[in-house]
Amino acid sequence: MRQWGNQTKWGNGAVRQWGNENLTVRRPACSPRPAFGLTHEHGDIGPWRPAVGNGKPRGAAEAPIESNEMSPSKLFALASLSVLPAWLLLTLLPRWKWTRVIAAYITPTLLAVAWTILMGHQFAPHGGGFGSLEQLTELTRAPYVLVAVWLHNLILDVFLGSWEVRDAQRLGVPHGYVIPCLAVTFLAGPLGLLVYFAVRVMVVRRFPWKS
Repeated sequence: MRQWGNQTKWGNGAVRQWGNENLTVRRPACSPRPAFGLTHEHGDIGPWRPAVGNGKPRGAAEAPIESNEMSPSKLFALASLSVLPAWLLLTLLPRWKWTRVIAAYITPTLLAVAWTILMGHQFAPHGGGFGSLEQLTELTRAPYVLVAVWLHNLILDVFLGSWEVRDAQRLGVPHGYVIPCLAVTFLAGPLGLLVYFAVRVMVVRRFPWKS
């Protein structure tokens, strides 16, 4: 602090003067400072403000919302794994007493129950249905409906593979000829059925409708 006559000058540049007139304070003009002191090459980022509406700082990450509903991806993976035991039994242990029960009854029944529950809790998207190709295309846009379609295919394929094994045993077709048919049926059900019919005709020497 310095004094000159009736003036006092402070270290920050403010000047106070007194006398007969009223006390006045003059401050030197200065440029405003940013809230975080970042200027020039860093830019002025401005003061911190909370986000409007949710009371959280702007840019803060939202916490994920937990849900008890299983995602379509998990349902798809679980359904695909659920049929593997039945296919392994049909391939490796075709004459075991529980193979037929697991492959022809338990596995298709469980998948059918899952299909019914899934379709019962899901609504078809607007414009979706089975009346035309356009409606079917719109219907399969829903992920859960698409999983239900996959369940439908799994049920038919495993039931078809079980029938092939039973039919081959009834006609005396060696299981070694049936294994390739099961592999194709697992990957592409209709094509596997055609392959089995071809093998059946070549081995048994008669058509299926003459059995």
